[in-house]
Amino acid sequence: MKRIYTLACSWIILLSVVFCSNAQSIGGATPYWLNTQKIFMSHDYVGGDAECVIEIVGQIGVTLIDNIDITFLKEGEISGWDELARWEDLSVVGNEFYFQEYVPDTIYGYTYRLTLSFDIHRNGTVEHLEEYFDRLY
Repeated sequence: MKRIYTLACSWIILLSVVFCSNAQSIGGATPYWLNTQKIFMSHDYVGGDAECVIEIVGQIGVTLIDNIDITFLKEGEISGWDELARWEDLSVVGNEFYFQEYVPDTIYGYTYRLTLSFDIHRNGTVEHLEEYFDRLY
């Protein structure tokens, strides 16, 4: 039974839905972001917990990523979102930020949302971005 559970968890992680965007020009289209090359957001069900992962990669010349606020929310029973975890005012000097945390007591049958807000500094400009990723467990 333990082996089946382990295999099932492995497949869930392997087949998880991931939000990943790249700001690259395709066929002459303008990139969505000026200072940001990549944002990767994911949250997966791992043994009763939610594993939250975020990666931000800035363009060449980015010196600081700051005012990073991350929240993990559960869709409310009636309406709105209930906050389960929050990480505020994180920062990193350089052009790469990586985040991985676990939120306990995640329950199947609900939609969860991972939100991200941050400022990214490059060549005297500051770009503010807000993103989110929803997933039903």
